[in-house]
Amino acid sequence: QHLNWSRQSNVRLWIASWWGPQRVEDDNIRNTILVHPELGDHKIGLFYETLGRFKNGLSNIEPDMEYLCTEYFHHPNYF
Repeated sequence: QHLNWSRQSNVRLWIASWWGPQRVEDDNIRNTILVHPELGDHKIGLFYETLGRFKNGLSNIEPDMEYLCTEYFHHPNYF
């Protein structure tokens, strides 16, 4: 239903909050949204939640970017 509402409102991009690999948001984006049979040409972008990812320093940056490259950036619906 959300895809229908978005299309009716001429919205073709969703930005999803991303808190890290294997977190609930990551699982939902990869396993529900990006594989949805009616996604069509709708684009998905990620908002990298620095507050959560950097709270213990910057050591997450490199592995997070590698993960995002592997899991998201190649997808045709990734913005």
